[in-house]
Amino acid sequence: MGLGVAALVEPGRLPGFMARLLAVGPFEEVVLHPGASGAKRVDLGQAVLMPGLVNAHTHLDLTHIGPVDYNPAGGFTEWAGKILRGRRYEAGPLRESVLDGAARALAGGVVAVGDMSGDWQTGPIRAVQETCLLGVGYLEDFGMGGRQAATSD
Repeated sequence: MGLGVAALVEPGRLPGFMARLLAVGPFEEVVLHPGASGAKRVDLGQAVLMPGLVNAHTHLDLTHIGPVDYNPAGGFTEWAGKILRGRRYEAGPLRESVLDGAARALAGGVVAVGDMSGDWQTGPIRAVQETCLLGVGYLEDFGMGGRQAATSD
């Protein structure tokens, strides 16, 4: 009688996440893998093995704002205005918002982000680098071309 399906994973730098899948298949075969000697065995019961999630467009510096209701009559401009009015610009509160957003992302299975920071400061990007999230940081710009003057209020 077989012992079921097994997966051999290499521990990673992300808490609760594995860095690399070394082998998967029948237990009898996986235990023969060179990396299996001395491996810790954990019964995960009914579990799903999946790669970490990637959120390619985050705004971790806006985590403190939370959900913002959208009013179709006011459109995108009204909605974005609510967000811009709630934005923090001071280094400490910005960092706190980013770190809170990163913790929430990791708790939801996200391991990599493309984070957009709209404050023209590099502090939010540096804050993401303090976490174990992978990814890239961008400085976002509003008001391109002839519409730039309309975005300053």
